[in-house]
Amino acid sequence: MSLGANNSKRSVEHVVPRVDLSLGVTPSPGIIKEAIMTRGQVLDVLSLKDAPELDLARAEHMRKLYEDGDVLAETDPIFIKVKTIVDRLDVPASTDLVVTDNEMFQAYCNPLAKLIVISRGVLQHFSKHLPNFSQDHLAALLSHETEHAVVFDQKKVHETRTADKLMATFDPAEELRADTEGMKRMAKGGYNPKAMIEILRSLGLTAGREGLTHPEIIDRVRYLDLRLVSDEHPLANTTKAFQKWDDEFLEWSSQPSDVYADTDRLLNAD
Repeated sequence: MSLGANNSKRSVEHVVPRVDLSLGVTPSPGIIKEAIMTRGQVLDVLSLKDAPELDLARAEHMRKLYEDGDVLAETDPIFIKVKTIVDRLDVPASTDLVVTDNEMFQAYCNPLAKLIVISRGVLQHFSKHLPNFSQDHLAALLSHETEHAVVFDQKKVHETRTADKLMATFDPAEELRADTEGMKRMAKGGYNPKAMIEILRSLGLTAGREGLTHPEIIDRVRYLDLRLVSDEHPLANTTKAFQKWDDEFLEWSSQPSDVYADTDRLLNAD
């Protein structure tokens, strides 16, 4: 999350969402009316609306996703293939998956709405930068985001306010934890945890911090390399072959979005 350097109040529209792997947590503008953000800390959060928090957060977030591009139906073959991976990762039952047909790089957990969101744009990135793009790579991304969902519900912190719990997930140590615990989660699900390191490398080792909330990519990779060779707590499936995608999924992942193509056609029409 990019955070302001001054103490003045700003409307939530000017608060840039956190991106995590560019993978991040997006506070819902419809839920948190206004936040004061300074040096990585939430200093105050104004009142919530009267409706149940989860219902409001999910409705607002889904509205925004539909504005950005089509959301795949749960009966869509691509959604089903992604959901098959989710089902092997022990994702909390309260957290739902959303797959969007837009070309923005979106891969994040919204813990307020209890949604894990990935876009065609993320899959396009992996298809371009990972010659062996596999189910294991997507399992790594989903495992990382699942860890953020879990920590929001279960992290043993004294804060009871929603905003305090949310900001408890906004720090570099939490990113390292989500990486390492995500490796354990995906290995337990039958995937090769080395794929977590490969998706980070695909972002570029010279990539810098995301504000004050993320370690540099190269530091995350080094941390995971050490975890991978740990004799005390060895990970399973480190020699297992990556699980390949079928041609339908690889073609969809590498092609432009129909939504964007239709928009371009309309904009360029005489």
